[in-house]
Amino acid sequence: MIVTIIEGGELSYTLTRILQLFNHSVNIIKQESEENINKFEDLGIPVIYGTGIDVNILSKPCISQSDVVISLMDNDADNLGACLYIKENYCNKKTITRVNNPKYIKRFEKLGIDIAFNSALIALNPMSLGKDE
Repeated sequence: MIVTIIEGGELSYTLTRILQLFNHSVNIIKQESEENINKFEDLGIPVIYGTGIDVNILSKPCISQSDVVISLMDNDADNLGACLYIKENYCNKKTITRVNNPKYIKRFEKLGIDIAFNSALIALNPMSLGKDE
């Protein structure tokens, strides 16, 4: 499976390591410091430099070739916008996003996001991923 992760700091790094253990291909879209980007390059992960809400970035081949796109940006509206763009332009892509405000989880899923999760709630109850809040 090919997965593209948009932003996410340490969470994206940890997720990348886990996906690699299961032999999945990972691409990263990052607009961060060189130090953080080097961590991914050290893992042999291609890094696309830019913001995850830029249509030019979201039109890159890594997105069209991905089976799943995971948006982990800090802003809920940015995550929603990126996922909706991907759903609109690549209808067979699965989208997963972090939602900082748990009140938005059901709304995101009603709009077509496959999985919306709040990482704080997951830390409290890991079995809640993908279930109604």
